[in-house]
Amino acid sequence: MQTPPKTKSSKAPVLITIGLVSVVAVIFAFAFIIASQANVPETLDTELDETTYMEEATALVEMGDPREGANLIINQLPCGACHITGAGNVAPPFDLIPQHAPLREPLQLEAYIYESIIHPHVFLVPGYPNAMPTDYGTSLTEEQLADIMAYLTQVARSAASS
Repeated sequence: MQTPPKTKSSKAPVLITIGLVSVVAVIFAFAFIIASQANVPETLDTELDETTYMEEATALVEMGDPREGANLIINQLPCGACHITGAGNVAPPFDLIPQHAPLREPLQLEAYIYESIIHPHVFLVPGYPNAMPTDYGTSLTEEQLADIMAYLTQVARSAASS
């Protein structure tokens, strides 16, 4: 009785699949960054200043619910896809807010977070692209914005104290 000859399995299908997935991922990332930059307005309709930011930001943080903000960021909005530690240089991680906020002088923490959500193109953290969606000022309700602000302020203060 003869045993059938052993055949070599080809690695080509696996390598082709990996290559195609990689190409699609790169194209998606590039398209996302280009689309985000296309939404940057030429001029802003409102005057940007520290006092206005602090008044609005402080009021939002005070009325916001950090638990709801966490739920929005983690479960309902795509924030975590880019702003988590380990996502590379897509967007600054939330836990590094205390390190990045002082770069945006003269704004205080709450105002920095507010500006980063409502007018993300005004200040870019060095080393990160301008990939933040620019429509959160119109797509989020005041309550959602307040909840997110309260949560991110809590995260930043917790990270700064540890």
